[in-house]
Amino acid sequence: MNLYEIDSNILDCVDEETGEIFDVDKFEELSIERDAKIENICLWIKNLNAEVEALKAEKDAFTKREKSAKNKMESLKKYISGYLDGNKFETSKVKVSFRKSEQLEVDDYNLLPDEFLRFKEPEPNKDAIKAALKEGKVLEGVSVVTKYNIQIK
Repeated sequence: MNLYEIDSNILDCVDEETGEIFDVDKFEELSIERDAKIENICLWIKNLNAEVEALKAEKDAFTKREKSAKNKMESLKKYISGYLDGNKFETSKVKVSFRKSEQLEVDDYNLLPDEFLRFKEPEPNKDAIKAALKEGKVLEGVSVVTKYNIQIK
């Protein structure tokens, strides 16, 4: 039985007008079942939270290993590229060649005209806005909304 059904059955045990309980045993049994159901759902949430944390830690470890491997690869590519100095190298297991490419380097972007620059869209500073509202300042189109976030420990 789900929580909605349990609550519905609990209400069936109570007289709506007087609040009198018709079947005390059934009422207590349903109340215990309701509490057990809530407890089990909360325990399930805790288990899922622990699983999320473990998966995040594993993902972070893989990300760290990936970054380390990429850095090592780039370092070795730079080393062998400097050693070969643009000359080809080939064996039965590996072939190294170089291709020409162009890369733009900008020393000081402040010297460029605006037409060659990109500007980001402005975004609200939520911390400053929230502080101003709490101090009593009135800002149009902004409000502080109180929310209730569940905590399960």
